[in-house]
Amino acid sequence: MKTILIFIVLLICTSCASKVKEKDENRIPVLRADREAPIGWVYLDLYQDNSFDLKFGRRDKPKTGTYTLSNDTIYFQYDDEIDFYRSKGVINDKWVCFQSDSLKLMRDRDCTDRVEIKLNKLITEN
Repeated sequence: MKTILIFIVLLICTSCASKVKEKDENRIPVLRADREAPIGWVYLDLYQDNSFDLKFGRRDKPKTGTYTLSNDTIYFQYDDEIDFYRSKGVINDKWVCFQSDSLKLMRDRDCTDRVEIKLNKLITEN
């Protein structure tokens, strides 16, 4: 009986792990950007299916959601919680400059945060 129970538990664990791996393999990155931060790194990954991951350090759970692109501006729609500082991002040659309309009015700043682009298949030059 113990052997059957152990077998069932192992079967469930391996099937769950393969589904997570399968989901990640189907997501093709179109933009990757990062920067060093005082407590680790900030990572931004945009995928071909219009989903994104925004991570703070390697161990933290990423903020996820979907994005829309309009010219050089990325608008972020978060799944769980809204990131007040990173509601949209403007792309140039080297950076994604995060912006918040509310903070821009308060502080008179263009960027609330920025990350350096490492891979950009999102916007191609003509």
